[in-house]
Amino acid sequence: MIRLIYSSRASGPLDSPALDRLADRARQRNAHADVTGLLLFLKGEFLQILEGPDGAVAGIFESIRRDPRHQRVKLLYREPVSVRLFASWPLGVVSDVQEHEALPLAEVLHDAALDQGGAQAMELARLFAARTQTPQRALLSGR
Repeated sequence: MIRLIYSSRASGPLDSPALDRLADRARQRNAHADVTGLLLFLKGEFLQILEGPDGAVAGIFESIRRDPRHQRVKLLYREPVSVRLFASWPLGVVSDVQEHEALPLAEVLHDAALDQGGAQAMELARLFAARTQTPQRALLSGR
């Protein structure tokens, strides 16, 4: 099993209904492939954490790299894991990032544009993994 974190930029405007449609399709695909994770979206930028079987995660990442809705796809972090951070989330989505979380996310996305940011991305993943354990978070949609 592996954990993979990547960043990308939306190729066009992405409103809330479009993000919901994208996430719903990804949840179906991920559930079928036994992949879990989290998608963070801030001002047109994505940061996604994928966890699951190596081949399944690699296949999903490759399809994202070819997807015309994504630009500047960058692999930030990849490691073998034995425990998932997002075991119960076929795809959690955070698009309304809290003020205290926006700066770390913006820094990781900025560093990703400079081909850096892997360790920071992992720390941010841990922050949001801890956040998913808080049930009252209405903005986190894990369905």
